[in-house]
Formats: sequence, C-alpha cells, structure tokens
Amino acid sequence: MKKYVLGIGLLVLSGLVLFQNYLLRIDVTIWKLAFILAFAAGLVNNLIQKRLHGSFFFGTGLFILLNKQYHFLAVDTKTVVMGAILAYLGVSILLKPKQGDIRLFTHLKSKSTGKSAWVEDENNIAFGSSTRYIHDTHFTYGNVDAAFGNATIYFNHTVMAGEEATFEVDAAFSTIHLYVPETWLVQVKADKAFSTIQQASQPTVFEKKLVVKADLAFSNLVIVSS
Repeated sequence: MKKYVLGIGLLVLSGLVLFQNYLLRIDVTIWKLAFILAFAAGLVNNLIQKRLHGSFFFGTGLFILLNKQYHFLAVDTKTVVMGAILAYLGVSILLKPKQGDIRLFTHLKSKSTGKSAWVEDENNIAFGSSTRYIHDTHFTYGNVDAAFGNATIYFNHTVMAGEEATFEVDAAFSTIHLYVPETWLVQVKADKAFSTIQQASQPTVFEKKLVVKADLAFSNLVIVSS
C-alpha cells in the first residue's frame, strides 16, 4: 500500500509542478468549481468501471469547462465534441470496453484478495493488484476483469468438473499471471491489441484442458505451469 501512496503522491506532485500556471484561480465561481469537480469525479468513476460512454461524456465535459477557463486550445465547443466523437470511435474499436450507461457514481467496495485492490468483486480489479486462489472442486468457468491493475491467479488446488474448463481474461493496461498445474493443457484464444502473451511449452500428455479466452489491450498475459 505504501508504494501506491508514494507513487500517486509523486504523480500528483509532478502535475502540480508542470501545470502550476494552470491551477484553479480564486476568480473561479463556486458553481463552476462544483461542475468541474462533478465532471472529474464522474470521469474517474467511469474510467475505473471501463465504461466508454461515461468516460467520454464526462471527459469531454470536463475539458470544455477547463478550456473555457484556461484556454488550452483555441477551438470552439463544436470542434471539441467532434474530436471526442472521433476518439470515442477509435477507442471503441481498439479496446472493446464496456459500454453501459453513463454513471456519475456507482457503488464500489474494497475487498481483500491477497494484496491491495480497488474492486467491485474478486473478479474485477481496477487500479490495484489482487491474488486469488481458486479452490473450486467442480470448476467449469471463471474470469478476471482488470483495468490498470495486476492479477495473480492460482489453479493449483482447482479440480475440474469435466475434462475441460474455460477461463476468460479481460484486461486493459494490466498484467495477468495464471499459475496452472503442469498436467493441464492450456489453450489460449486471444484477441489482443498492443499486448503480449507468455506461455511455457505445453505437455504432450495431459489430464485436463483449460481454454483461456483473452481480450487484451496494452496488457501482458503470463501463463506458468507449476
């Protein structure tokens, strides 16, 4: 936890140093400040949830408000909106994120799974890290959804219900480690963009088969036989 606090603190300090001339001034009205904070909160929340609609809605609104105040770019509101629409279409093709509704706040809770993580549940990691041990004795399906995080999942004590099971990985800007028994054959079916997959050589004789369906964007998937 300390390294995350230190890292975030240094990033904030870096931003203050670089953009010190653009910090909020006293002449900002309370209502404008309230709108800026509301759009910023909505943007962060939707980014964590990987909701594309909400992220671009609040991000565009926040930029318009700040640009009107500090004049970062000499463009009008219509140009900003058009640029945001084009960026939205590009990101939706590359990352295939969750669409969903536009949300300002959603219920988030923190659940410990070995390391620090800001998550909705044990399968959904955002801006943190998680270690999970699957002890299911009738395992057929599992999944992990990570955004800007790290997940380590152990299958050493997992018992498949049949000869084959499926595990889905949905990761953006993340690193996923899967530790599987050496007697398992792991078949990876991946849709990746700017991502890598590391996998050890597969056994010629195996007892079970794990099909890993991965959707990766700017992420790393590492599969280790143990």
